[in-house]
Amino acid sequence: MKCTGCGAENSAQESLFVCQYCGVQNVAKNYFKDKSQHSLEESQISKFKKDGLRQYNLGEYESAIQSLEHSLKIENSDDSEAWIFLALSQAQTIKPSNFLDKFRVISDAIDRAKNSVLDDELLVNSEIELSSSVIQNSADAANFYHGNSTKRFHSSGSGLEQAEQAIKILKTAFTFPNHGSNNRIIALVSGIEISAQYESRYGDFLADGKDFLDQLEKLFSSREQSQVFIQEKVIDLTSDYGQKFLKNNSKIFFQKKSKPSILNSKANPSEDEAEGSATVGYLFIIVVIGLIAYFLIS
Repeated sequence: MKCTGCGAENSAQESLFVCQYCGVQNVAKNYFKDKSQHSLEESQISKFKKDGLRQYNLGEYESAIQSLEHSLKIENSDDSEAWIFLALSQAQTIKPSNFLDKFRVISDAIDRAKNSVLDDELLVNSEIELSSSVIQNSADAANFYHGNSTKRFHSSGSGLEQAEQAIKILKTAFTFPNHGSNNRIIALVSGIEISAQYESRYGDFLADGKDFLDQLEKLFSSREQSQVFIQEKVIDLTSDYGQKFLKNNSKIFFQKKSKPSILNSKANPSEDEAEGSATVGYLFIIVVIGLIAYFLIS
């Protein structure tokens, strides 16, 4: 099965597997559809829940939300499976403008599911799926507000409100349980980048950037399989703000503008340094030859 984190094919056939290449936890693509279909075939399933699961399978997520909410309100408020599919449906309807509200609803639904869980596998798999989805949506939403903030800043020097919203979205999303998602790494790097920019524009964002960096460095130290992926994403910090922030604050990462380096390594000279040394050597030889020729002619 293909890993949702790095795209590599894995030989695992289980509904839940850890990618052997990047270490990301994965849920099989059709797991939730198969699970809901199995429930639909049960004779005792209630009307609104049946409608909600059927609509979820058809990709009609707004309708599924309405049906499952009716089921939980009217039929059975302790139905763990209904709470889980409500959370999964809500995750499919996230937009930048509603992210914080949707996050609150999803988190509440999972908490309610835990109070009466009958299927531990479904609960664990749903948390893994939601972790990746929520974090990815948070990065998209933060980038949306970041873009608006940048436009306002360049046009009128404003944009602080949008900047604060971008950071708030990321900080909120990172409170969701961490299940080894590469989306979390991408979002943390994005958070470092925009925090560094906001610090230079508005001030008061340094602590947020350091918090994101601290989380990223802890992931780097604790998950060996993710280190290459993290390094690649850190190298993507191409702005002067991001590079300066890493140089001044990172315990692990260091970037040089022309040739990014990781782990403060300077064991080998850069190509620019080598080329400069060679040029000096050639000039020295030319000068010596010129002096010799001058004395011979004289």
